[in-house]
Amino acid sequence: MTVNISFAAGLRLGSGLQDGMVVQQDRPMTVWGWSEPGSSVAILPDWAAGAVVVASDASGYFSGIVAVPAVRAGDYRAHTLSVSSGASQIRLSDVLIGEVWLCSGQSNMQFALREALDSTAEVAAAQHPHIRLLQLLGDANEAPYDVVAAGGKLTYAQMMTPAGLRDIAGYADAIGPSIRSIIPLAADGSLGKPTALAHDAHAVKLELHPYTFRPENFFQAKNFWKGSDPKTFNEAGSIAEIRAYLDAGVDAFFTDDPAIGRKAVDGR
Repeated sequence: MTVNISFAAGLRLGSGLQDGMVVQQDRPMTVWGWSEPGSSVAILPDWAAGAVVVASDASGYFSGIVAVPAVRAGDYRAHTLSVSSGASQIRLSDVLIGEVWLCSGQSNMQFALREALDSTAEVAAAQHPHIRLLQLLGDANEAPYDVVAAGGKLTYAQMMTPAGLRDIAGYADAIGPSIRSIIPLAADGSLGKPTALAHDAHAVKLELHPYTFRPENFFQAKNFWKGSDPKTFNEAGSIAEIRAYLDAGVDAFFTDDPAIGRKAVDGR
């Protein structure tokens, strides 16, 4: 699960609810989060005539369902969705209604835009704010499967160079590298110094959404460990490590434990 969190004092939303999200047209949408236990929560999208009002349970969790209208093709109007409880309010902006697809495909999807006819002009003219794409990246010493299968030479290391990032910026909004591509481990297993990846990605207006933070010692840098058992569940260490990456310029991130990710963001 990715974390890119919206919150206000006493009120916070689930990690998937954020500015710039796309919601499926003509289907009910669940809005969830946490407020003061037993409080009233009003959910009001700008496309609705009135708010959906729900109450949080004893733990503070709430969930409400709002109807999402059907839209015609090419309707790219940006919407807002407000959630309020007492004096606290969260307002999500730039919300689009449309089709939400999970895409996969075969080797021709690896075809690079730079190889297309008039690619330089196409990249320069590529302004598609309503299509949002994350390019996942493997470790630097790996290569995309389709490239290997086709006998190509492109590696993930090349894709993470300034030139490679410029190519990605021609079609994507963000990259999803491994966390160690941003801050690698030192020889002793502790967290090392940040690479240039965050700077280089931001230089071409790519967001950075790395994967994956996990709460067990085994997956953390040694300077964040609790005790010596690699299987130990270590919430404090995970929070500290996530914050180190946020300080390095991460815009959002993948985590196996969204509640810990939330704490890392909320407490900064």
